[in-house]
Amino acid sequence: MYTHAKDARRTARVVSLLLAMAMVLMFLSACGGGGGAAKTAVTSGVFTESAVALGYEVEDLTYMFEGDSNILGCYECTIGSLTVNFYVFDSAESGATFFDNNKSMISLFATGTRQENTEPWKREGNYQRYTLTSDNDYALISWVEDTALQVTCYDYEKAAVDESVKSLGELLKKIGY
Repeated sequence: MYTHAKDARRTARVVSLLLAMAMVLMFLSACGGGGGAAKTAVTSGVFTESAVALGYEVEDLTYMFEGDSNILGCYECTIGSLTVNFYVFDSAESGATFFDNNKSMISLFATGTRQENTEPWKREGNYQRYTLTSDNDYALISWVEDTALQVTCYDYEKAAVDESVKSLGELLKKIGY
């Protein structure tokens, strides 16, 4: 037997279910579980222009990778005691693989007392970042889509490294990495 009460209960259940699903989706989005935050990769031109604007000379080292089909570009600058390399890859997958491989290598070369993950290791959507500091070493690797930025400094005095890292922060802020 058909009644309006059954229809009303069925409609109420459907509406409740839809509201519950919407709340779960909103919660996951707020917590980063809905795909994480996304960053926009910068071009080699933006990296170069930003570094030059801050007073650094950028060298195009792309020729060193002509036989490597994954690396389409490599640009390097020196900030005090830090060597900064900006890479452009053929895909986001190649960039992520580069990040994973080099993150492992970074920890092998650090000497002295280590402090890993001075900034929390993040993998959010299309972005990942890792830093490691020790008594006189500093390393950072950041991956965004089809690009990566790798910073290394080994065997320098801590004061020189600290000053260079402050200057590096300006460049990272300027390019959004």
